[in-house]
Amino acid sequence: MRKLFLDFECYYDTHYSLKKMATSAYVRDPLFKIHGCALKWDSNETHWYSEGELTHILNHIDWDDVCVIAHHAHFDGFILSEIYGIHPAKFSCTLSISRAVHQGICKNDLDSIGIFRGYGGKIEGLEATKGKRELTHEELTNLATYCVNDVNKMYQFYIDVHDLLPPDEHELIDLTIKMFTNPVLHVDYERAREELEREIAHKEALIEASGTTKEILSSNKQFAAYLESLGVQVPTKINAKGKKTFAFAKDDIEFMNLITVPELRPIIQARLAVKSTITETRAARLIDHCPPDGALPIYLKYWGAHTGRWSGGDKLNPQNFTRGGELRKSIIAAMGFVLVVIDLSQIEARMLAWWANCTQLLEAFAQGRDIYSEFAGTIFGYPVNRKTKYIDEAGNEVYPQFAEGFVGKVCILGLGYGMGAPKFRYTLASGGMGATVDLPKGLEFKTVSLYRNTYREIPALWRECGNMLGIMGRPRGTSSMFTSITPIEREINGVKFTRDEHGGIVTLPTGRKLLYPDLWMNDKGDYVYREGNEWKKIYGGLLVENIVQAMARDVIAKQMLQINERYKIVLSTHDECVYLVPSNEAKAAYDWGMNIMTTVPDWCPGLPLEAEGGWAREYSK
Repeated sequence: MRKLFLDFECYYDTHYSLKKMATSAYVRDPLFKIHGCALKWDSNETHWYSEGELTHILNHIDWDDVCVIAHHAHFDGFILSEIYGIHPAKFSCTLSISRAVHQGICKNDLDSIGIFRGYGGKIEGLEATKGKRELTHEELTNLATYCVNDVNKMYQFYIDVHDLLPPDEHELIDLTIKMFTNPVLHVDYERAREELEREIAHKEALIEASGTTKEILSSNKQFAAYLESLGVQVPTKINAKGKKTFAFAKDDIEFMNLITVPELRPIIQARLAVKSTITETRAARLIDHCPPDGALPIYLKYWGAHTGRWSGGDKLNPQNFTRGGELRKSIIAAMGFVLVVIDLSQIEARMLAWWANCTQLLEAFAQGRDIYSEFAGTIFGYPVNRKTKYIDEAGNEVYPQFAEGFVGKVCILGLGYGMGAPKFRYTLASGGMGATVDLPKGLEFKTVSLYRNTYREIPALWRECGNMLGIMGRPRGTSSMFTSITPIEREINGVKFTRDEHGGIVTLPTGRKLLYPDLWMNDKGDYVYREGNEWKKIYGGLLVENIVQAMARDVIAKQMLQINERYKIVLSTHDECVYLVPSNEAKAAYDWGMNIMTTVPDWCPGLPLEAEGGWAREYSK
C-alpha cells in the first residue's frame, strides 16, 4: 500500500479556528476555505498544490491502495471525506503515534516533536495568513514552504518511530480515525432536546431543594459563607501555587464527606449540579455536531489516557453519556440498521483477580457466582441476594436487598486499588457509582478491612508494585539523568518493570509500554512522574490500577479489531464495543460478537471473561 503524507492549510481567524471550534463544525462551516495542501508520496519529494489544483490531483489517485498519514488525521481526513468525498483505504496519524511513544516526555505538536527529536521546529509562514481569505503571492509562497516543512518533519518522525508500536496499535489508529472521517451514526433531535430541557429542570429542582440560591451556590466565597452560617467548618486545601483555597471539588474528600450528612446532602448536590454543566453542554453539542441531513462524526483520541485508553475529543465525549440515559439513546443508526452493543462484564475486577492470582475471586467469576451478593452477605452478616424481587401493590418491581448488593458491588469494583474508608463512604453516599447508600457509622472501616483480609493477594500486589517504583525510579538524591543508573528488570506475572534514560517503563504482556517520565522519589518520600508540565503522584495501588486498566484495554482493543473485520466499529466506551449491523443480521451478528468477546486472549490464560449486550436502533444499553 502506498503512503501519502499530507497536510491541508486552511483559512482561520481569531474566533474561527480549531482552538475555538469543534473539528467537524470548523470544516462544515460556510467560512471554511482551503489555501492548499502539501503531498509527499512515500520517500519522494514533497510538493505543494494550491486550492485550484487539488481537485484534479486528488481525483486521479487510486485511494483503494493508499494509506494517508497526517498530523491530526481526524482533521485532514475529515476534509478529504467531507469536501472531496474521498475515503482512503487506511489512515495513520503522527499525533496519535506521538501520544503513544512519548507519553509526556514531550508535547505532541509537530513543533515540540521536531525540537525534541532534532528535526528542527516550525518555520514562519502560517501566522501571516490569519484572518485572510485571499493571500498574496508572497504569503502563499511562504505558507507553502511552511507546510512542506511540516510534512517533511511528519515523514521523518513516522519513519523513526513506526516500529516502536506493536502492529495492532497501527490498526487501532486507523479504526479510530475512521469513526470520525467515515461517520454513519445520526441524532434523534427531539430526544436530545427533551433531555436538555429535562436536565435544566432537574438542576432547578435541586437548587430549590437546597433552600438557597443559584448565585450563592455558584460563588466560592458566598457558598463558603453560607456553609459557615450553618455551622459547617469549611474545607480548605493548598493549591498548586501554594495558596490556601476552598476544597469544593468532587475529589476533595473532606468536602464530599459533607454529603454523608443528611441535612447537608441537598446543599452539596445542588452545588455540584450548579458547577457542572456537562449534561446540558453535551446535549447542545450533540445537536450541533450533526446537521439534520448529515452524520455524527465520533471523535475519540487514540491513547487519550495514560493507560492507552481512548478519551473524547472535538468538544463531545459520548463515552461519558450515562448508560441507559436519554442522551445516549439520542444516538441512532440509519434506517435498516441496528447498533450491537457488547460490554465486558466486570473486566477490571476480573483482570485484577487474574493478575494478582486471587484464586478466591477467580473461582467466583469463573463459576458465574454473584460475587456482589456474596461479599455483601459477608459484610452484613446475613445472606444477600440483590436480584431477589417482588411486585408491590402498585405493580412495581421491588428489590428488597438492592442496597446491600450495591454495597457489595462497590466493594468489588472500587476497593481493588487501595481506596480508603472515608472515600468508600462518600462514594456510596454521593451516588458516585450509580446509587446513593448511607452506611451505618463505622461500617466503612470494617468493610475496607474485610475486603483486604479476604482477598489478601490484592493488597500484596499493591505492595509489590510499590517496590517496583524503586526499580523504575530515580532514588532520592541522585541526578535528574537516568543514564548513570544501571537498568534493572523485574517481572510480576507477565508484566515487566525497568527504566531507561527518560524514566520508568512498564511492559505489558502484549508488548505495549506505559511510560513514567522522570519517575523519582521527592523530598516528601513520594514517587512522582512528569506528565507534560505537571508532576503526578504514583504509589503501589495506583500503579496496579494503571496496569489493570491498560491490560483490560488491550483485551477489548483486540476484540474491536476482530469485529471490525466484518462489521464497522462506530464507538467504544472503555469496556464495550459498538458496531453497525443490518437489521436482518442482528441476532447472528450479536452471537458472533459475543463469541469473540468471551474468547480469552493467548497472553492471559485463565482470565474468566464474561460479556453481555444487545441491539437496537438507538444506542440504548
